[in-house]
Amino acid sequence: MRRTMWRQHTAHLIYAGEKKALGNALPQLVNIPILVGATWLACMARYVLIKWPFLRLKRHFQANFRASDQADASA
Repeated sequence: MRRTMWRQHTAHLIYAGEKKALGNALPQLVNIPILVGATWLACMARYVLIKWPFLRLKRHFQANFRASDQADASA
């Protein structure tokens, strides 16, 4: 449900920007590629700004030993 939420906000921003800039909305045949591109850009921005730093932090705290090293230590 949350994914749909930010997609709706992206669509609302696109339609509001069109009405403000052009005074009217563009045809749906033109809007569909614009909406897909804007949604893709919002998704990528979310990944770069939110997920990527956390994944980098998680990678920083990973263990530095292999499973074979752990088996040798317990034997």
